[in-house]
Amino acid sequence: LSEILLSKYVSEGTRQSAALAIAKVCWNASSQVKALTSGAVMPLIRMVLDSRERHWFCGAEALMSLSTSEANRKVIGGAGALPALIEKLSIHGRVEAQVRLLATLCNLVAVESNADVAVDCGLLVRVIAMSQSSSPLLLQYLLIVMRILSDQERLKRNFVQAGLVECLLRLLDHFAGDGPDGSMPQ
Repeated sequence: LSEILLSKYVSEGTRQSAALAIAKVCWNASSQVKALTSGAVMPLIRMVLDSRERHWFCGAEALMSLSTSEANRKVIGGAGALPALIEKLSIHGRVEAQVRLLATLCNLVAVESNADVAVDCGLLVRVIAMSQSSSPLLLQYLLIVMRILSDQERLKRNFVQAGLVECLLRLLDHFAGDGPDGSMPQ
């Protein structure tokens, strides 16, 4: 599968299928290590950078599957996946695609060095912008990202400076507070 991703002579559809196959078959540590050591990471990051949503969705799906262990998270983060993933975050994208990006970022930012890079690449600003979404699923993933980042004490100052505390309170009110008509939100 990595050879397909690396080949210059395959169609984009074949490359997308290879990325999705990696996402499906790399459920255990040994298959993940094989994919990482055979050169799959850089082509997957290039897929995430692609302007076509289906293409970057497939790349993000594979990176998410490969990023289940701390060692793999370090490799993927060190290869430059964080700026690519953060660049694609947008309130205007399809919810399914944005959730996939956020799920991948949740895995990656659990490593301190990756969290630092993500904050430096503007993740907090994107999270604040995306908190205006009306999608409960997307908002839940935003809360998960914020919770993971808030576990890292040295990043809390960034939360305050970026305005993320107010954003978090607004989201908590949305999920736990009264809805606009006095009823519990859905």
